[in-house]
Amino acid sequence: MWPLLYLSLLQSDPLPGADLQAFALADQSAAGTAAAPDWHLSAEAALTTLGTPGAQQQHWLNRLALDSRFSQSSDDQSLYLRWNSRIDRFGGNSANGSDSMTVMSWKELYGGYRWNDSWQTEFGRINQKNGVARGFNPTDFFAGAAVRAQISQQPSVLREQRLGSLMLRQQWLGDSQALTFLFSPKLSSQTDDAPLAPDWARTNNTDRWQFSAEQQLGSGWTLGLLAYQAQDQARQYGLNLSGALNERWLYHLEAASGNQPRWPAGTFSSTGRLASGFSYSLALPLTLTLEWQYDEAGLNQRDWLALLEQPALWQQYLQQRQGQPPTRQALLFQAQSQQWSAGFDWSALWLHDLQDNSDMLLTELTWIKPEYDMVLQWQWAPGPRRSHYGAVGSQLQLLLRYYF
Repeated sequence: MWPLLYLSLLQSDPLPGADLQAFALADQSAAGTAAAPDWHLSAEAALTTLGTPGAQQQHWLNRLALDSRFSQSSDDQSLYLRWNSRIDRFGGNSANGSDSMTVMSWKELYGGYRWNDSWQTEFGRINQKNGVARGFNPTDFFAGAAVRAQISQQPSVLREQRLGSLMLRQQWLGDSQALTFLFSPKLSSQTDDAPLAPDWARTNNTDRWQFSAEQQLGSGWTLGLLAYQAQDQARQYGLNLSGALNERWLYHLEAASGNQPRWPAGTFSSTGRLASGFSYSLALPLTLTLEWQYDEAGLNQRDWLALLEQPALWQQYLQQRQGQPPTRQALLFQAQSQQWSAGFDWSALWLHDLQDNSDMLLTELTWIKPEYDMVLQWQWAPGPRRSHYGAVGSQLQLLLRYYF
């Protein structure tokens, strides 16, 4: 009997009325659009000042990065190769004393073969993204602790920055349907912190499979279900629903269920996870999004506040919950404006924890030129050091990104 099917947008931004086949390919480069090799190179230089709650000294970091993307297809567009990698060099006077560090994030390297207009097979390191929510993605089972160099707290940046998993992915694409099966094997259980290491333990520390399907409904809606299984763990099920209520209002719902680790460590129980929200587009142009996030495996207000009084146990708990929200409920508010003024993009993200009332505000102003971008980022987290969002601290960053 087939596992529970998954019908989901593979992008986090639903686009009403778009062809489903385009959705199925949205999180990877389109297979075989040109025979000529396609290189995309960019370099970044960033200077960041860090403000840690309770600290007397102001810390700063500098970062240099090189991001490379490569795409090559055969003349008949049946064979293709994709590469996506990034190297970050960190330096400065950091709070943890790590004055310099080099980290390579091997995000993707995979090849594919298109058998016909419907079937394609891919193998290699693939960054598999699931979910339509803007912040917390309950069905994004391949997220885990796959971010090797955390350059931002933005959820969308973290999804792009993380390491892909070695997997075999088989897809069938129809006019308004898509089916995907993938298998990811265990390669290592020991993390490797060497600068250029592939670090397979972050992504392939157990055997996993996933089966998904998606169906485009009428009036621009897409519905999806998913089944995910990791070795020696209970099966996880997910659901995604997104679409347009009218010309300005969009709705998204992402949910998952199954046995999850609970606190204290070593205990498991069936839990539900949910992210639901609305987006409204103004004529400015400006898009506003409000999202409610719920994770039953996270601590409620009473248990979380009690744990904050025990620093050693608090650190153990955060390690157990790596990649997942530590508390049960949170709110997300996002504002995005593209080309609000000639050559400028602006965005703001506000996160509020409903258990300890901590907050984090991320705002970004980007000046766009053909050859480069200049970005000013401000992250404000005013809460105490031992709180959900206060633990990340505040920072101001100036970034220059140059495109070759």
